[in-house]
Amino acid sequence: MVNRAWSIVSFLAVAHLLAMAMFAGWLWQSNRLNFERINEIREMFTMTVDEAAVAREAEREERELALQAAIAEQRRVTPPIPSAAGVHRLAAHEEMEHRARRSIEQEKHILREQIIAAQRRLDDREAQFRNEQEQWELHIRAEQERRADEQFEKTVRQYESVRPRQGKDMLLELIANGQMHQAVAYLDAMNARSASRILGEFKTEDEIRLATELLEQLRRFGISPEPQEQLGSSNDKTRADAR
Repeated sequence: MVNRAWSIVSFLAVAHLLAMAMFAGWLWQSNRLNFERINEIREMFTMTVDEAAVAREAEREERELALQAAIAEQRRVTPPIPSAAGVHRLAAHEEMEHRARRSIEQEKHILREQIIAAQRRLDDREAQFRNEQEQWELHIRAEQERRADEQFEKTVRQYESVRPRQGKDMLLELIANGQMHQAVAYLDAMNARSASRILGEFKTEDEIRLATELLEQLRRFGISPEPQEQLGSSNDKTRADAR
C-alpha cells in the first residue's frame, strides 16, 4: 500500500515537473521569457515586501530629485522673462516678421514689374522685327516686279525687232507650252503695227483659227482676266494643229 502511494506521488511529481518544463519552454519560444526577465524575477524574490516598498520609495525620491535638478538647470540656462520684457520682445519679433513680409512683397512687386517690362521690350522687338521683315519682303517683291517688268519690256522689244514669221514661231512656241496668256500679254504690249505683221503670218486654216482666238483673248485682256491654266487649255486641239 505504501509503495503504491509512493508510486502515485512520484508519478504526479514527475508529471508536474514535465508540465512546468513544457510551460517554461512555451514561454521561452513565445518570447515571453528571457534571461533578463529571469534576473528580474530572481531579484524580485530576493527582497521582502517591506524591502521592495522601501526600494520603490527611494527610487521615486531619486527621480523627483533628478527632475528638480533638471528644472533648476533649465531655469539657470534660460531664466524666465518678466512679463513686460516678454511683451516687448514679442512685439519686436512681430515687427521683424512684418518687415520681412513687407520686404518680400516689395521684392515680388519689383520682380513682377521687371518681368512685365522685359515682356514689353520683347513684344516691341518682335513687332519691330515683323515690321522690318515686311519692309524687306515688300522691297524684294518690288525689286522682283521691277526686274520682271524690265525683262518683259526687253522681250516685247525683241518681238518687235524680229521678222514677223520668227515672231509668229515664238508665239506658237509659247502657246504650245501652255502660255497662251503670256502670248496675249506680249501682243498687247507691242505696237499695233508689229502685232498686225506677226498675226498676218498666220495663213493656214488652223493658224487663222488660232489667230482669231488670240485676237479674242487680246480683246478681253485686262478686262476680265482668266487664270493662265484655263487660258492655256481653252483650245488644245487648235494649238496642237498649229504646231
